Amino acid sequence: MTKLAMNVTRKLAKTAAVGAILCSMAASAAAQSHSDTPLLVVRFNQDRVYYQQPLYNAVSRALEAKPSVLFNIVAVVPQTSSESANQQAQANTQARAGQLVGEMVKMGVPQSRLRVSYQKSTFAQTPEVHIFVQ
Repeated sequence: MTKLAMNVTRKLAKTAAVGAILCSMAASAAAQSHSDTPLLVVRFNQDRVYYQQPLYNAVSRALEAKPSVLFNIVAVVPQTSSESANQQAQANTQARAGQLVGEMVKMGVPQSRLRVSYQKSTFAQTPEVHIFVQ
């Protein structure tokens, strides 16, 4: 983890309400043409997750590093053995991803630079949204 990412993570950890956000902002991630490391991961493991400021910071840094950056937003849907629970989790995760997309559009990111996809996961315990840069 880079020094920047460690500092951001430490600051966020000090704010209890933001404990659900894991920032993995690699300094070089935005400059690369494609990254397997998410720019930001937001875990929705509590009723209210304060992701707006970390999202703004991550998007701003990515745009500074590469003004033509594309954002790949991956909604990670937790899976269980219950089909009804899986359907509810998918609807919840899609709504959360929509909220992040809405925030990014409010920040001025054109919708043409946002790609949204969904991925089922047996490892995720709660809905998550991963943001990658390209």
